Amino acid sequence: MATGLQSATLSTYRNESDHLALLDFKKRISQDPLQIMSSWNTSIHFCSWVGVTCNHANKRVMILNLEAQKLLHGEIPPDVGITLPNLEVFAGGVNKFTGTIPLSLANASRLQVLDFATNDLDLAKEKC
Repeated sequence: MATGLQSATLSTYRNESDHLALLDFKKRISQDPLQIMSSWNTSIHFCSWVGVTCNHANKRVMILNLEAQKLLHGEIPPDVGITLPNLEVFAGGVNKFTGTIPLSLANASRLQVLDFATNDLDLAKEKC
């Protein structure tokens, strides 16, 4: 059985990994006309950032909804399916994402909705 301190440390670690994954995503956004990524900063918890919804019990990212944010430009991190393992909904349609839809999303076993319609994305291909 974990002590209170051990539980707090484990909880912080889980939250920190999601936090770092979101910051990596933000870093890959090159244009943000509505400046929604300006809310993605350390002044508020990442579960309160625009487009981010967390599970109330464990504070892990469940939904990343960046759909129709007036042409966000950028790439999707290649390891997003690993770094956000509790992701259930990943919506980024009607933007200007480029590059590939990462194969790592196959690791997100809880993913139910993946929507990147009206973008310029390709499906990642395995290297031979």
